[in-house]
Amino acid sequence: MPECLGSHLCELSTKKVTLEDGHTVCSACPEFREECEAKRLLTYPIMDRNEGFRKREQIRGKEATDRLKARVEALRNKQAEQRREKAQQWLR
Repeated sequence: MPECLGSHLCELSTKKVTLEDGHTVCSACPEFREECEAKRLLTYPIMDRNEGFRKREQIRGKEATDRLKARVEALRNKQAEQRREKAQQWLR
């Protein structure tokens, strides 16, 4: 995913964003929407998050929901790693 994928507005957009994985896309890109949605779900308590996944699966299907779950998990792991690194800095 080296550049924006799938948005016909990419050429017209002046708003570029950098995803957590380092790729730059336009703000109209589906990848950006998915990342925003994953970040939002990550703030929910686990039971509410699971309910959100169930609702999204009814609307978008299992494949899209599985991608979203994977993105949430990747963000969660990244946040955990950042917390570990910060704790290590304090212990030095």
